Amino acid sequence: MRRWTRRVLVGAGVVVLLAAGGIAYVVLSDSATPVDVEEAVERYRDDGDATSSTTTAPARQLPAEGVYVYATEGDERIDILGGSTHGYPVETTVTIRHTACGLTQRWAPLDERWDEEEVCTTDAGRERRSLRTHHEFFGISDDADFTCEAGYLLFPAEPEVGDTWTTSCDSGDTLLTGTAEVVELEARTVGGQRVDTVHLRVTEQATGGDDGPSSDDYWLRTGDGLLVERSSTVETRSDSPVGTATYTERFTLRLTSLEPRT
Repeated sequence: MRRWTRRVLVGAGVVVLLAAGGIAYVVLSDSATPVDVEEAVERYRDDGDATSSTTTAPARQLPAEGVYVYATEGDERIDILGGSTHGYPVETTVTIRHTACGLTQRWAPLDERWDEEEVCTTDAGRERRSLRTHHEFFGISDDADFTCEAGYLLFPAEPEVGDTWTTSCDSGDTLLTGTAEVVELEARTVGGQRVDTVHLRVTEQATGGDDGPSSDDYWLRTGDGLLVERSSTVETRSDSPVGTATYTERFTLRLTSLEPRT
């Protein structure tokens, strides 16, 4: 969030109040706007004229296009300028669209917070090629565009418990490096139905503009890699003229239905 802290301090320069003794206090307001399921479906339909095509690579079948609904717990927080917390709604969505090389999937719990990634199908499985992130506090936006190195698997074609590989994505400001591991092949229940999944754990370290660890556990349907469950923890720090800013995010997602909304 280093770019964000720079921007918010510039914006805060016009809202500084001087108190007795010459001490300055920054007064900023903050808000968060949840994106509900119906709004996500409407946005999906409005973008329906976008070209969709199914990959011809030999890895695995893609999950169906549409809006998938997840029971959600969690929030994001920042401690600078008095701090602020954005709680996530009890239901959030992941929107999937097919592309020439695989798919894009977008998680958008808030207008002020979303992720979008491009995933391509290869002989080895499904690889993350890019990741776009958006954060907004106190009306100030921070966007990062990460490009990921080849071999960053999010869904291995032939998962074996204990398999590991490296991960790397670079935004030009922040570098994310880490490892991924197949933890277990296990079953989950979605809407009363048993679903066989691959449990994948990705642990990464951010360096550069942001510094700190993150950990993600994914449970992906074995047939097509559909996200069934996710648990995520992030804690990064960045320097600013008023001290170190710490950003934290923790959430869990659990799929409520195997059928997408379209």
